[in-house]
Amino acid sequence: DKHLSEILDEFAKATKHLGNNSLFVRTRLLLAFSFLEVVCTIYNSYYDLSLTNRPLLLRWIRNYCLNEKNIVFMEHEDIRRLTDEHLYKFRNAIIHAFALPESESNISIVVPNGNEKSTVLDKYKKGFKDAGHDVLFISSDSLLALFTAGAQILIKDIFLSVQDLEFSYNGFLRIHKEIERRAALGVPVL
Repeated sequence: DKHLSEILDEFAKATKHLGNNSLFVRTRLLLAFSFLEVVCTIYNSYYDLSLTNRPLLLRWIRNYCLNEKNIVFMEHEDIRRLTDEHLYKFRNAIIHAFALPESESNISIVVPNGNEKSTVLDKYKKGFKDAGHDVLFISSDSLLALFTAGAQILIKDIFLSVQDLEFSYNGFLRIHKEIERRAALGVPVL
């Protein structure tokens, strides 16, 4: 679908434009969670689920992000320790308050302004642990990678066999109608 590929393209371009600049950590987090919203809307439309926000996000996170099908989940030690509820609260904190979420199950999220796989962060993590805090270092780039890997799994699920073509076609029509309903048109760049 043309609209779907344009949307995915926009997020990829925006990520590259912001780069790994520490000035844009919050903006990159907003971008990651905005991408989650878009993909969940596509998921809801395609499968005609009619789920509301919280159940929709939790279901998509469980089905496409926090499980062994998602390569980013499997490779990222700290993300593997998240629950769907923790990630949902993280999303709410960023989207609604532009803040980090409260601790969940004595686990706090810390967002580095770069790659979270550095020896410096290992020292910080040890320092937090020695002080009695359990922290997870999760960068905005890792979140976007997690959601993108989930979207790729969703897309593989959508492109079904020829026998399921009628359901697939109807699903794509629902996605198209939802995009048109929300007037998700490209914004011209000056």
